[in-house]
Amino acid sequence: MGFGSLLHIDIDTTPSLLNYYLLDHYEPSSSRLSMENMVITITKDTLHEMLGLPNTGEDFLSLSSCDKDNEVHQEWKGQYDKKGFNGEEYLKRIKNTKQDNLMFRLNILTLFINTFAESTLSGPNQINVVNKLVLVKEFSKIDWCKYILDCLVRRKQMWRKDDKTCYYSGPILVLTLVYVHKMKFAGMKIVKRLAFVRNVTGSLLEKIEKMEMSVGGFGRQLPENFEDIGDDDGMVDEDDILDGMMRDYGDEEAYVAVIKHSYGVILSKKKNIERALKHGIEKFPDSLSLKEWCGKNKKLFK
Repeated sequence: MGFGSLLHIDIDTTPSLLNYYLLDHYEPSSSRLSMENMVITITKDTLHEMLGLPNTGEDFLSLSSCDKDNEVHQEWKGQYDKKGFNGEEYLKRIKNTKQDNLMFRLNILTLFINTFAESTLSGPNQINVVNKLVLVKEFSKIDWCKYILDCLVRRKQMWRKDDKTCYYSGPILVLTLVYVHKMKFAGMKIVKRLAFVRNVTGSLLEKIEKMEMSVGGFGRQLPENFEDIGDDDGMVDEDDILDGMMRDYGDEEAYVAVIKHSYGVILSKKKNIERALKHGIEKFPDSLSLKEWCGKNKKLFK
C-alpha cells in the first residue's frame, strides 16, 4: 500500500498552541510557513520526507467515484451503523481483522485520511473518499503526498480564523513535523532521519511547545542550517547577515514574506509598549524610569 513508514509511530497527542501558531502562519497561496527567523516552503516532496508516503502516481482528487449501488461500497458501509463512522470504530475493525483483505485496507485508508488529511467541516468523519477508494486497483500508485498538500492548501483557505463556528479540518501534523524538522531547539537532540514522522513522539512535541513558550514564543528558534558567526567584539558584519539571508531564504517572495511578518511583529510590539507606557504614566506620573522609557520609545519610533 505504500504506508509502511507510518507503522509504529508514537504520536498520540499534538501541541495545540504550536499547531495554531503554525496554521496561522501558513500561507496557502504560496504554501509557505512565514515566521520570524525563516520561511519554509512546503511541497509534496517535503511531505514525502516527513511521512514517507508515495509522491508520484495518480491524483486522488481527480479519480472517479463509484455508483451508489456499488457492491464493495455497500459492503464497506455495512460494517458500521449510521453513528459508527469514526476513528474509534475504524480502529476497532482494523484490530479485529485477522487477514489482509480489501475491507481491511479500506478501513486503514479511511482512518488515515481522516487523521492525516481531512475531515468534514462539521466534525464527523469524511467517508465520501471511500467512493473513490473502492475503484482503486493499487493504492500505492496514488500520489498521497499531493493529496495531503491539496488538503492543506484547500482547508486553510476555508478556515476563518476569527469565526468561532468555523473549524480547521485539514492536516495539521504535517506542519508541526516540517517545523520541528527545520528548526534547532536548544538542549534537544532530535534524530532527523527520514521519514521524519518515525522519529517524533507526542511527548517530544509537547516538550518543544513548553520550551518555546518559556523563551518568548514560537518561530524564534534558528533554522537547522543556520551557521553561527563568531566575532571577538560581538559584532556581526552586515555582509555576512545578507549572505545568510540569501542562503536561508532564497528568492524575492521569501524576503518579502519575512519582512512583512517582522513588520507586523514590530507594529504589535509598538502598540504593547505604548499601551504599557500610557497606563504606567497615568498610575505613576512621577516615575523617572517610565519617563526615560517614554523618551526611548519616541526616539525609536520617531
